[in-house]
Parts: sequence; structure tokens; C-alpha cells
Amino acid sequence: MSGSICFTETLRGQLAAPQPAAGTVLALMDLQVALDAALPRGMAGVQGRIIQGCLQASWLCPQALTVLEGRVEILRQTAANSCEMRYDLLCAAPPGVAVFGGGSLLRVLGVKDVSHHSGYRWPRALWVETTRLRLDLYAVAGAVVPADIFKQLPASPAQPLASGVVRIHGAGFVRQLLSLRSHSPQGRWQALRNLLGFLRFFVARLARVYGGTHARA
Repeated sequence: MSGSICFTETLRGQLAAPQPAAGTVLALMDLQVALDAALPRGMAGVQGRIIQGCLQASWLCPQALTVLEGRVEILRQTAANSCEMRYDLLCAAPPGVAVFGGGSLLRVLGVKDVSHHSGYRWPRALWVETTRLRLDLYAVAGAVVPADIFKQLPASPAQPLASGVVRIHGAGFVRQLLSLRSHSPQGRWQALRNLLGFLRFFVARLARVYGGTHARA
């Protein structure tokens, strides 16, 4: 398959950081996500890019940071009955504005742990785990070349400046569903096939986690 599956995602929550920052607002706003329509093999998840959006964390930066580039992997299987969704974003402060500790760049690593670990029953467990993103935020020293951003960043960053949890809320989930689109250079019929293929993949992976005898009653 060729083409992409696109949607807009917004998540809001709080920072976990030294006082007085703990509990202050943390949000990933209007992330424009474009997933590869080619379905993965084996345990890999659907690969994609985050091509637009912003991050708000007033303790770290008084103004919203713009997403320069981002990567995402949806429902990578980590074990027989568990998956993850991984986010990796590089964000930039406005010109002349510094991120906490100096510099103008912030890296954001996030994970949704989809493993029926929350202790809730179905279907609440599915909702909680697929809409909750745990974030670590890191200062990035120096400058990066936009055309080759992630090759310049360390695979294992140092101690995060702060962490937090953001969630998709009900109204945001509705907007996300309404924004779902499929694009294909081969036309509308292939775009529809791509979308249906992605939805089948999504449901099949979640069924491995929340269906069967291993799932909590």
C-alpha cells in the first residue's frame, strides 16, 4: 500500500517537576500525525511523522514551543499481550525565548503503555491506556540541522528536565476521530482500502491485549 493515514491529536495534563512547577500545565496541542499506510510486519508498529503542532509547559518556557519534527510508532508489540505507542518530538522556543536552563530546543519522549496494566476492567482499561501518554522532556544543547534532526540526537538522553502525563479527553477524542483521513496517490478507492487496513491492524493489536483469557474480567 502507498499513502498515509492522517489525524490531529491534542493531549493535556500536568508536569511532574520540582516545586513550585509540579502540577503546572503540560499540553501537546494540535499534533498533525501522518502514519505510513504500509502495514508493519512482525512485532513492529505503524510508523509515522508528526509534521506540525506545539507544546505548552509554562515552567519550562513562557511561550508555546513549536514542533520542528516528530516521529511516532503506533502499537509496537513488546510481548505476546502488550504494546506501546512511542512519540519522539523536537520542539523549538520562539526566537529570543529560552527554555529552562538555557537554549532554545526541547526534546520530548513519550510512551503509551498498552498492556492492560492499569487495573481497570474492560473497556475502561483500553480507554485509559490508549489515551494516556507519559512524557520525559530533555534540554537539547546547541543547534540541529532540520533536514537530519534525529540522527544528531542521542539515542539515550541524559536526565530529563521534567516529566509528566498528558491525556486525550472526550471532546478531543471526538475531534481526533473527525479529523481522520486517508490519502493515496492511487486514488480514493486505495485511500479507503488503506484506512480499512489500518483500522483492522489497530483492532487486531488491541484484541491481543484486551481479549482472550489473559484479559482481566
